[in-house]
Amino acid sequence: MIHLVRIIKISAILFCVSFLFFHIIHVEAQSDNPNSITITTPVAYQVFQRNANNHANITITGTYSGTLTAIEASWNGGSYTTIVASPAGGVFSGTLSNQTAGQGMLAVRFTNDTAASSSKSYVGIGDIFVIAGQSNASGRGGNNQSYSSATHQQPTPQRGGV
Repeated sequence: MIHLVRIIKISAILFCVSFLFFHIIHVEAQSDNPNSITITTPVAYQVFQRNANNHANITITGTYSGTLTAIEASWNGGSYTTIVASPAGGVFSGTLSNQTAGQGMLAVRFTNDTAASSSKSYVGIGDIFVIAGQSNASGRGGNNQSYSSATHQQPTPQRGGV
């Protein structure tokens, strides 16, 4: 019986310590900053079509709260560029122009409070392909066709038999 009482006391002490530790960590993790910003688009794994120079424009939309002077954005660890000079109304839309192809992280922040920031991972710039069809769209077709163009002549079909 004495061992059971000791186990209950130790369990109660461990519970209290765990609760206090969690509460301290949780309170410290909360921010007192009234400024916040959130990216609505693009979403993770969204790809923007690149141009012939291997660049694309990234259109960014989102919401914010607090007092800010402007919103700036960064692509893939590059320098920050102002995308909205005079935001108003709690929503924003801007374009990060001429960004190099690749996949990475998009970040936005207040210019006057860089702690108020948001980011989206796995945003891409590259090629977008649309493949439609039945099973042959996945490369399973058995009747493969040859390609011809003005610079490439298609071989003459061979007739069977003698």
